[in-house]
Amino acid sequence: MKKLDVKLAKSKRERALISVLIIILIAGGYFHIFLRPAIKKLVTLIPEVASLKNDLQDARFLMGQKASIDGQNKKLLLMMDEYQKIFPRQQEIQKILEDLSNIANESDVKIVGIRPFSEKGIGTKIVDIYKEIPVEIVARSGYHELGEFLQRLETGGRFIIVKDFKIDSNPHNVKKQNTRLIASTYVSITK
Repeated sequence: MKKLDVKLAKSKRERALISVLIIILIAGGYFHIFLRPAIKKLVTLIPEVASLKNDLQDARFLMGQKASIDGQNKKLLLMMDEYQKIFPRQQEIQKILEDLSNIANESDVKIVGIRPFSEKGIGTKIVDIYKEIPVEIVARSGYHELGEFLQRLETGGRFIIVKDFKIDSNPHNVKKQNTRLIASTYVSITK
């Protein structure tokens, strides 16, 4: 009877080994069919997830900067409005001449003539975003009034440079001199 028990034990062992082998084969097949493609996909997604995570951090940073950017935008828009006042558009040349005439009247300077000017050596220069417009002003005034006129030109809302200046005495009125000056202003040529 002893022999019979050994055979039974062997057969239980064989059955257990076969069972373990079947379980290993099923687990291997499951891994090969289901888990291996999922792991491959996961390995390819890791760099994409890292990239998306960086993009998300950048987006959060930019969203945090939105208030600052909006503030800078408002400042730049205000500066642009100021520069448009200082450098009017080219279509506003007539308005520039009127403004110069008004400044002269406020200073008690009598304008005899005012016109855009062009002469060899002093002409219109065009730079990328603005154009120089020389204006000839012929006026009659006293020294004090002329000084006030030049001061108002200098401190006015427009950018104006006096390029040429000549004062002649007036034989008919000693207190009022004849003045000819070339003042250059600038206009924006951007749209």
